[in-house]
Amino acid sequence: MKRQVLTICVILGLMVVVAQGQTAGSGLEVSNPRELIVLYEPLSEATQGVISSARVETLVDLKLREYNINPRNSRSVPAGSGFLVVQVQVVSTAFSINLSFYRFVNYSVFNNDYESRAKTWDSGLFGQLSEDETADRETVISNYLTQQLEEFIDSFQQANTSVDSVSR
Repeated sequence: MKRQVLTICVILGLMVVVAQGQTAGSGLEVSNPRELIVLYEPLSEATQGVISSARVETLVDLKLREYNINPRNSRSVPAGSGFLVVQVQVVSTAFSINLSFYRFVNYSVFNNDYESRAKTWDSGLFGQLSEDETADRETVISNYLTQQLEEFIDSFQQANTSVDSVSR
């Protein structure tokens, strides 16, 4: 009986050591939190009738720079880099705004190791625009996009606090 208890304790001890070697993250951790690749989903014609691609990109760039994050527009994403995808869509009087952070992730299945891109952070909202043609729909979309960006930036900065202090 003592031998079984000792064996169980040793196994549990090894499990604790393995678990302690792994760090749980938010999925937003990056090696350089002062730079961020940003990709934009193309806007539909209906969306461009309310807010232009240039306006969306300007809002995102200015908000990130306000928090000392340098946005980089890139057609390709280097291996190991995380990137933010910005989606703004309008259909009739309904709209959606979605921000998603993707990164490479590693996982194992039956002793086979894999690497893939995966969404590790996501936030979005749906809303209704006024049917009044004189209403400033662009301002409504801009305000909600800014709100979503602030949520992302807060999470991004929290995840990279220790990384940022090391890189300074």
